[in-house]
Amino acid sequence: MDRFAVNEARMLYFHRVVLDQARRTPTLIERAHQELDRMRFQRPNVENVWEEWGELLAGSLDALEAAVCAATPRGGLLRANSPMVAILAPEESKALWQRVALQQFVAYFLAAAEDLDLADDEQTAIAGITADILAGWRAAPPLSMTERTLERLKMLVGMRHALATLYPEAELRRAWLRSPVDTLAARPIDILVRGDGFALHEHLSASARRFLEPGDMPSH
Repeated sequence: MDRFAVNEARMLYFHRVVLDQARRTPTLIERAHQELDRMRFQRPNVENVWEEWGELLAGSLDALEAAVCAATPRGGLLRANSPMVAILAPEESKALWQRVALQQFVAYFLAAAEDLDLADDEQTAIAGITADILAGWRAAPPLSMTERTLERLKMLVGMRHALATLYPEAELRRAWLRSPVDTLAARPIDILVRGDGFALHEHLSASARRFLEPGDMPSH
């Protein structure tokens, strides 16, 4: 994947998480105001960006989040010149970036589930979570996650990568998932929802391994 695209995605995840945290820690906005003053002094050549940031920080969190997290060139410009990045203490930064990593894996999981056309009840069974947790993931970044759940997310993401290598067309991946496979003596979707997805992942990886690159499985 293009390095710029990866960095841009991480900055988007970062701002989603830090603005979600700002709803519980209002002093983050105050600190952002102070950091903005410092950035205005250091880089006066982008005053129009600082003016927009100042207006957004003085407004509602909803409006701030909508502008900064927008999937637009302007949203990207705001994220690239953000006073939110340098305002965290070391322990805050560590906790926040852990949440960024969790959000990335949730996003990868949801994208894989969509690609494979998994119903909500199938997603919850595969991840070992409740419907409420799944709905929460779609609304806001998770604050925490068990190691078991994280491993299940990684499993589905890795399986989807292997399937994409073997079956480039989404319809073929979906058909494989819901058709009996002689070597498995079952439909793959049934294996997944009963909790045996790791064995299925290994089966697919063995078939696709010669085609996979080291970067195919997200590591953070």
